Amino acid sequence: MALLGAAALSAGLALPAAASSTGAATDDAAVSASATAGTATSDEATTDGTTDGTTDGTTDGATDAGTTDDADPADGPEGSSPAGDGAVEGAEDSAAAPDPAAVAAYEAAVAASSEASARLAEVSARAGAALEARDAARARADAASAEVVRQRQVAASAATTVAAERSAVGRWASSAYRGGEDARSLPVASALLGSATTDEVGAQLSMLEAVGRTRSVAVTGALDADEIARRALARADAAQAEADSARATADAEAAAAEEALDEQRTLVAEVDARLAQARTDLGVAVEEAKKREAEAAALAAASATVLSGPVDLTGLVGGCASDDLSAYPNGQIPLTALCELSTAPGHHLRGDAAAAFDTMSRSYEQTFGTPICVTDSYRPLETQISLRASKPGLAAKPGTSRHGLGRAVDLCGGVNRFGTAQHEWMAQRAPLFGWFHPSWAQQGGSKPEPWHFEFAETSGS
Repeated sequence: MALLGAAALSAGLALPAAASSTGAATDDAAVSASATAGTATSDEATTDGTTDGTTDGTTDGATDAGTTDDADPADGPEGSSPAGDGAVEGAEDSAAAPDPAAVAAYEAAVAASSEASARLAEVSARAGAALEARDAARARADAASAEVVRQRQVAASAATTVAAERSAVGRWASSAYRGGEDARSLPVASALLGSATTDEVGAQLSMLEAVGRTRSVAVTGALDADEIARRALARADAAQAEADSARATADAEAAAAEEALDEQRTLVAEVDARLAQARTDLGVAVEEAKKREAEAAALAAASATVLSGPVDLTGLVGGCASDDLSAYPNGQIPLTALCELSTAPGHHLRGDAAAAFDTMSRSYEQTFGTPICVTDSYRPLETQISLRASKPGLAAKPGTSRHGLGRAVDLCGGVNRFGTAQHEWMAQRAPLFGWFHPSWAQQGGSKPEPWHFEFAETSGS
């Protein structure tokens, strides 16, 4: 029956106990979830695009967008993973040995679902990557838009200087026109004040020797300011093009994420349906069948509530009216502006992130009998400063953590170890609720951290 447990757990489901040929009951979910715990230090990547701390503490890593999160120390003794070994609770009572033909039918059904399970893992990874890429593209667009504003301000300031200098040149030209000693420099003034281009002025600069120092400064100032304005406007145009491109990329990534999520929902339903039918063929108790039906209904309802349209959770705050956090710097958000997790009391997140997490945690509880175990959520700036002081080679620069935005959690209870039923459930289903496992934190990533999950940025924040 080991095959049955492994295949079913890859779909994030708990199996009923089934007797072996000697009549002893097994619980594959409990066996998988109580596997030997690994150790890790929580070293998330920093927002300057680098990560520190593989086994020799020297490997650097970066996300595609050039920004990642901060270094998170493990909860509990240094060098250990976040607390909470996640054995699945509530192993079922022993049952009579099933008919060999029924066992064979069950194994056949599980084998048939393996392909769908494999596709589910791939689609889940694709959905999480799309959410992450969408966040990075939106950040790039915001930075480019800010650069557009800055360059246009530079251009406006330069234009003001040009106007002032040309006014001085105009007074000088008026004097030259009336026949004073400055008449020789009138062509220069005409080029600056008339329709001639500034390039044409260069041919006449030799005439500036006939102009006094004050007039020379006025002409040079006008030329310099005009060039500054021209270059600033060119940079503003380039920044606007970058902003438009980044927004187009963000829209494409959002569409890709929604497409992947749709496929993910279909595959989850397919895997659940096949395993549910297999349980029926094996003669699982009516109460167990009802429990699985309730789980499927809860997941469908949660998916429809959290992500009924495009991947955008703006305004989803459950029973907590979260404040607008845009005015608060990273790590300096008061707890009164955040929402406490109903499924993990004492932990706080941004309103939309908290609502989505609680919905996900209740779905998780349908499978594992307990809400998702949390060791860290919102992290105040003073805590990040303390971590930076105690672990300068691991902790991120204060003010750069996703935890400081109320958009990241560190998990335990089995999620904190690759290969467990709990971690596989999160990896495969978290994107349905707007949460994802960053690429750098995945197994084989630049800084593997099975416990770290982030909430996808919303378009309205």
